[in-house]
Amino acid sequence: MTPACIEKLLHDAIGLDPSSVGAAAIDRSVRLRMRRSGIQCMEEYCRRLLDSEEELQELIEDVVVPETWFFRHTESFDALARIVTQEGLPAHESDSGRLRVLSVPCATGEEPYSIVITLLEAGLPANRFTIDAMDVSLKALNSAKRAQYRPISFRSGDLGSREQYFERTETHYYVMERVRRQVRFRHGNLLAPDLLAGEEPYDLVFCRNVLIYFDRTTQERALQTLGRLLAPGGILVVGAAEAAIATSAGCMPVDGPASCAYRFRDAGREQQRPMSAPSQPADKTRALRRPAPPKPIAPIPAPQSRALEPAPPDSAPDLAAAARLADAGRLDEAAATCDACVRRDGLSAEAYYLLGLISDARGDADKAADCYRKALYLEPEHSETLLHLALNREKRGDLAGAKRLRQRARRNASCVA
Repeated sequence: MTPACIEKLLHDAIGLDPSSVGAAAIDRSVRLRMRRSGIQCMEEYCRRLLDSEEELQELIEDVVVPETWFFRHTESFDALARIVTQEGLPAHESDSGRLRVLSVPCATGEEPYSIVITLLEAGLPANRFTIDAMDVSLKALNSAKRAQYRPISFRSGDLGSREQYFERTETHYYVMERVRRQVRFRHGNLLAPDLLAGEEPYDLVFCRNVLIYFDRTTQERALQTLGRLLAPGGILVVGAAEAAIATSAGCMPVDGPASCAYRFRDAGREQQRPMSAPSQPADKTRALRRPAPPKPIAPIPAPQSRALEPAPPDSAPDLAAAARLADAGRLDEAAATCDACVRRDGLSAEAYYLLGLISDARGDADKAADCYRKALYLEPEHSETLLHLALNREKRGDLAGAKRLRQRARRNASCVA
């Protein structure tokens, strides 16, 4: 498997927690780069990484596989439209009311272009906002600048009236120039201490589905940087699985249904004058589409213990075997079996859910919460995970967060009825 020195290099460079993507995935990327570099010995490749920033960047490109699509997790964009049309956003005085938005990491560009389309659909004139989009991957940025996408990049459903922002061919969609010119793509690392130093602060930052790949210390560093980049009263948008990370850093959810949107709770961050409303009201006939109903799931069972026998010692490890070990009280073996399944089969919501249960049984609430968040990142509507993370937050005193999670679980259950 991958030597610890390489995992440490990746952690120091981009904050990657190896357990979040699986040791097997990192090992595959390392061995691929070794073959392409003509290097046979792992120790020699370690030395190559230490001596060559170019090779380290190439490894990062292989490890960081952008997984995104247009209007991914539609609730984030619905929240953005609602905030702009109903509340307005704070505008720092030096920018004359122009809304500044940062998308980091922006991957291959679907997120920042989705932000532009959302703001235009909400009635905000193009001369009233700009988008900066940043990523650590040069390959992803080059793809984003090309603005050429296959149908798989539109997994959130029918675009409806949004098709007016694309030129379509038989095989691709091209983002129109009037959308592209609103975005400035930049290469950068969220963990760089001088990130965007000297730049005007941002009224809104989208930073979704990256904090979950960091360990707790790196999450704190990233959130400190995000807090520095935001203007007073500015809004941070995180992924659905990262809500607890934001609240633990002193962020407060924005009132209303936009639980993915937060403001830093800081006495020095008083909200300044509101941005004026859009010059023209949003066209109600082009309202943003709500997310498609989640796939039906089985009714939510009440948690209960299961008296199952441990798996035979010669059977291949699987999650059922891990569950049997956990039910037999063999928690260390159960956790090791889950880890083995992740290394062999890749990331799985069920594996992280079971690891969360095991951590709860050990009395490690922090580890359990991390596991539940990872499970929800992989499967946002995993009902059992929602309920257990709700209980975890309730025990920590986050009653509002627990309530939101239970509401999500109930909505899932109602789809079955």
